[in-house]
Amino acid sequence: MGLECMSRKAVPLCVLVLLLVASSSRAPAHTIEGTVLAFAAGQSLIVVNEQTDPSGVEFFLRHTRIEPRETLRPGARVKVWYRAVGEHRPIVDRIHVLGN
Repeated sequence: MGLECMSRKAVPLCVLVLLLVASSSRAPAHTIEGTVLAFAAGQSLIVVNEQTDPSGVEFFLRHTRIEPRETLRPGARVKVWYRAVGEHRPIVDRIHVLGN
């Protein structure tokens, strides 16, 4: 009875922990502001600012929300929300074009 009772308590706790981890991985963890050095729609974005080296930071675009989309081009000032999820490049969730 003791082992059976303990496993009933452990399962809901494990489910709760898994749900918290899964939900937190969708939240954008970091932001960067800078200038677009290069942009390939649906593929990648390179942003430079005073903290990056001259080659900038390269991001992977996957289901990315871009506001306003028509103004995103090299030379545009942007704010980027991204996540590092163990892939080679950080994944962008959202890009807001600030201006040129």
